Amino acid sequence: MELPVVVGVDGSEPGMEAVDWAVDEAALRGVQLRVLHASLWQRFEHYASVASPTEAEQPPEWVLAERILAAAQQRAARRQPEVHVTGQVHGSDPVDMLVRAGERAAVVVTGARGRGPVRETLLGSVGLGTAGRATCPTVVVRDGARTPQRAGTVVLGVGARSQGAPAVSFACQEAEERGWDLLCVRALGRSTGSEKAAERARTEELLSAILPSSARVNVRTALVEGNAWHVLLEAAQDAGLLVVGARRRQGVFGLELGLVNHAALMYAQCPVAVVPRR
Repeated sequence: MELPVVVGVDGSEPGMEAVDWAVDEAALRGVQLRVLHASLWQRFEHYASVASPTEAEQPPEWVLAERILAAAQQRAARRQPEVHVTGQVHGSDPVDMLVRAGERAAVVVTGARGRGPVRETLLGSVGLGTAGRATCPTVVVRDGARTPQRAGTVVLGVGARSQGAPAVSFACQEAEERGWDLLCVRALGRSTGSEKAAERARTEELLSAILPSSARVNVRTALVEGNAWHVLLEAAQDAGLLVVGARRRQGVFGLELGLVNHAALMYAQCPVAVVPRR
């Protein structure tokens, strides 16, 4: 059975835009969409013994959770009627919920901002936490992210080592599903012409060993001098999706991704996919 696409919702507009991206992804893959919402069930745990409580008997948090979930499911169904959409409210932390769901998902999708006290920060803790801990690709959709009609390129950040193979495969699949180009970007330090030519040859050799031979994608390679995160952000200015591989590090919550990943998630104006190394 094909793994579903999972999206976390919180009732915010960025969360609903994440639903749009997620249901489009599910339609492209021909899989189900699971819509999940995390709520503090302990606030109304004493209602669990009521078999079928009326809305008036339910606590406000419970009613709000069900309404958020229903609105997201309805939006997904209207956008892609052929996609089978399911929904569930979980009584847990939203990051824990999405990380667990990601163990049996093709991709997890979340919005870039939430409803909490740090709503106006550039990236909410849910998006950052999920991207840092999920075992499947995580896509973070920014408020007002470009629609497919305005985008036609998947940008992939390419490192020097083959540990980026899952990211390459994911980026290739995303580009192929949409009929977009795949632009593979490699950041370099100051280099002579011969050094750059040698690095281009190594990069293209690495990509050719990873990219599926059957892939029907127009692949372009760009080697650019400069800081890695700055180079990627510049390349992704007009992109529909930016894909980066996750270099996981030992650390506390929120510090499990490298600096390039953090910068991409914080500042890219298009959706960003963080793909963990398996």
